Amino acid sequence: MGFLKLIFCGAVVGVANIIPGVSGGTMAVVLNIYDKMIEAVSGIGKHFWKSIKYLLPIALGAGVGIIGLSKVIEYLLGKQYMAVNFFFIGVVIGSVPLLWGKMIYTDEAKTQKVAMKASHIVSGLIPFLMMVVMAVGMVLVGDGSSDVTITSLNFSNSLVLFFSLMLAAFCMIIPGLSGSFVMVLVGVYPSIIGALSNMNIPILIPAALGAIIGILLGAKIIDKVIQKFPNHSFFGIMGFVIGSIPVLLCKIGQAGAYRGGWTIIMSVIVLFCGAALSYYGAKLGEKTK
Repeated sequence: MGFLKLIFCGAVVGVANIIPGVSGGTMAVVLNIYDKMIEAVSGIGKHFWKSIKYLLPIALGAGVGIIGLSKVIEYLLGKQYMAVNFFFIGVVIGSVPLLWGKMIYTDEAKTQKVAMKASHIVSGLIPFLMMVVMAVGMVLVGDGSSDVTITSLNFSNSLVLFFSLMLAAFCMIIPGLSGSFVMVLVGVYPSIIGALSNMNIPILIPAALGAIIGILLGAKIIDKVIQKFPNHSFFGIMGFVIGSIPVLLCKIGQAGAYRGGWTIIMSVIVLFCGAALSYYGAKLGEKTK
């Protein structure tokens, strides 16, 4: 794959990673770079220059996408919170068919179906219930106003940023899970988007270090788990994906952003647009593959 094409793929994955509810890992699967990307990250110790050669244009593209879109995302979330989150929900819904195929088939040609077991159902049900419990907990806790945007650095919030981004980066490389969505859930998303938008380097340093460690550790674990338990892994991913919908709906409620009239009409329209974009993007990726 050419250098410029990898930059473009990296930009798409980078933009996906700053949108809560959208999975950068899923975008990487759709663009047919996921397997090689995970292999390059997990093998960076053994094949350093080969891995760097593949990962560098992806990282450059991701950086351009993240920095270029951070102000846009920040503005849209401030002005059209409900519509933006409905778009996220649509993108999540549109990714379900892609994950469904990985769940029920044992080969990429989709000719052999997996022998369904109770353990497969449990693998999907547990993460789904985790997400539902999280959504209920968000309602019980309150309106989410306790999220504080970090604008200056001290030891305490450095640790918060480091470990939050390590967790988010780990989730980011799992197809179906959104790293930025995890940042929303742990309350650091406004801090990271604000730091990117204003180029607040001191805030970004502990966040970047946490993200790098999360990616390096996560890639090795994910690579081994998906290779050894592919169908169980994707059942689990599907559980997280479907479970993210009630959480996003609760986030809208927390922000007091539910509106009627033209806002709900626009929100439904962008939901369908997001679903179509995600679904047909996945189909195009499969054809390219």
